[in-house]
Amino acid sequence: GDEECVCPRGIALDCSGDVYVADEWGKRVQKFDATGSFRRQWQWQLSGPGRFIHAEGIAASRSGDVYVADSYGHQIHRFNNRGTIIDAWGSEGSGEGQFDYSESVAVDDSGNVYVLDFNDRRIQKFSKEGRFISAWGKPGQLYNPAGIAVRDDKLYVPDSGDVGDGSGGIHVFSTEGQLLKWIELAPYGYPSDIAIDAAGNLYVPYSRYLEDEGVMKLDPNGAYLLRWGELGDGPGEFNGIRGIAVDVQGLVFVADAG
Repeated sequence: GDEECVCPRGIALDCSGDVYVADEWGKRVQKFDATGSFRRQWQWQLSGPGRFIHAEGIAASRSGDVYVADSYGHQIHRFNNRGTIIDAWGSEGSGEGQFDYSESVAVDDSGNVYVLDFNDRRIQKFSKEGRFISAWGKPGQLYNPAGIAVRDDKLYVPDSGDVGDGSGGIHVFSTEGQLLKWIELAPYGYPSDIAIDAAGNLYVPYSRYLEDEGVMKLDPNGAYLLRWGELGDGPGEFNGIRGIAVDVQGLVFVADAG
């Protein structure tokens, strides 16, 4: 029902402070105001554009468009902020504009769209209408990428490391694909997403199955500042932490899939 979720994965904020939640197994997007009051929803369609199978990643642009990454459908869907479908692009494969598990999506200030193509271990860049621009990354550079965020012409991609061994960190690319920096996350090396606040601080949720869950905060240079949260089902505890977003006031919104 309204205000209920089955498996909330992605979370995004628009310029008005409204909150969009991609409910993966619920096959829908829900929109709330910043206090959590339900605004509207849009659901899985039977066919055509807007037919997302697993809504996983989500992003909102400055112009008010909402992009949903359909991981199992290997597509990106673009909606307006009332849930009306505008267009969709992508298909299963490894060519330009194709995806093999389109996990996460981010939008820069110019409206360019960046998609984390998980199984192909790469980032693809598109215009806001879905025109392919470029791609970068490969196995051996991206191991287990999880989440994507863009700010000030830099793209941040957390990665849990080879075979998810906890040797994780954050790849920092230019928006043209040049690797600028690697930020180590040890001992919290199991990131699941990333968000950036107005001051450039980084917020990274991490999850070690049945062991530890929480959020770490880093300064703009990647230096550790603090962490919070623990495994559990109570307020402020996490059990399957996934998506994260930060508003202009510095409030942190976390999607807890479990």
